Amino acid sequence: MITRADCLGVSADVKMMKLFQDPEMMALLEKNVDLLAQTHIAEGPGSVTHIVQTMEGLKMRALQMVDEAYGGTPLGKAYREAVTRYFNPKGPVFAASRDFGSHSINFHSVRMEGGSVVTRFDINDIFGRAGRMFGKEGDAVRTNAIVKVLDDFGYPAKAIDTMRLAQRLDNVPPGEVVTTEQLMSEGIITQGKAGAMGRFEFGRTVSSTPEVARLRSVLNRELAVRDTLDVLRQPNRSASDIHNAVHELFEHFDARYILDDKPAPQVLEDIARMTTNGDISGAQALLERLRFEGRGTLGQGGNTSPGVTRRAA
Repeated sequence: MITRADCLGVSADVKMMKLFQDPEMMALLEKNVDLLAQTHIAEGPGSVTHIVQTMEGLKMRALQMVDEAYGGTPLGKAYREAVTRYFNPKGPVFAASRDFGSHSINFHSVRMEGGSVVTRFDINDIFGRAGRMFGKEGDAVRTNAIVKVLDDFGYPAKAIDTMRLAQRLDNVPPGEVVTTEQLMSEGIITQGKAGAMGRFEFGRTVSSTPEVARLRSVLNRELAVRDTLDVLRQPNRSASDIHNAVHELFEHFDARYILDDKPAPQVLEDIARMTTNGDISGAQALLERLRFEGRGTLGQGGNTSPGVTRRAA
């Protein structure tokens, strides 16, 4: 019995190395995908070269995180080899789809009904966050596991409208489900020529496992950084907008996130000081360094939410 749908229709707990399920490693993948998208809109070869160098630097961050968490232990050596061989900064989309797709949906139950196996999965709040974080790729990323499990059971992936599927699941009210029969009647999926080998229901869960809670905390941090960078880039931003955006970041970082051996809260103090002194471009550059050159801590220890006290406005 599977416990979570993923991109092979089997349990991610069995198939996927634990390292690549860690929220901080998944955050690196998200940053990598974001940088890849930037290469398509960058102006001039110099900008592209800088972005590619930043992407390659993420692999070094991953290796540093492994060394800090596991050292020279056998598990650490195995993880280091895995990152060296399989973390491809220039091709992160498949890995991001696998990881975020697997974490966006939870196994709920299975039953027999009318001679057919009916399996229920619930989407969780990572589903919505992944849609926001990955832009135009978001629907494919967050439905990846769902599409794969449907395809395995007789609903051809090539005939699934992933954009409409994502939108349909976004709008499932808590306590209700959408069935494969409904999805077929709405033209979102179809059965293959040989028919389907089972039926599915998709609901929504408001409960949270420690794993999902920690991932949610990390993704909230990444979204907050994105939002703050957007504010800093706006030509007509107000001083109060800048102040509020920068000081909100203190809620999302703690000393476990490091840049240049300096804990993130101290870096944020520097950023806040720069904005107060009118050095907006310097603050933006330092925040981008915190995002792309800083690193979090692997493992399940510590609080699932940093809980750093918010600065007074």
